[in-house]
Amino acid sequence: MNESSHAQRVIDNFKGLLSPAAQEHVGKDHLDQLGLMIEAAIDASMVDVLEEYADKVAGVAREMRDRVERS
Repeated sequence: MNESSHAQRVIDNFKGLLSPAAQEHVGKDHLDQLGLMIEAAIDASMVDVLEEYADKVAGVAREMRDRVERS
C-alpha cells in the first residue's frame, strides 16, 4: 500500500467522524490538502527510517573495511 492509499484511508476515517453538516462544510479541496499533508508526513517518516538504516549499513561497511585492512 502506498502513501496515497494510506492517506485516503485516514481521510475516509476522518470523514466518518464528522457530522453530515461538518462534512458539507469541509469540502473536497480541504480534504485534498489534508491528503497532501498526510502523504508528506508519511514520506518524512520513511526518509527518517531509511536514513537510520543507511547509517547502520555504512557503519557495518566501515567495520568490514577495517577488519579487511587489519588482516
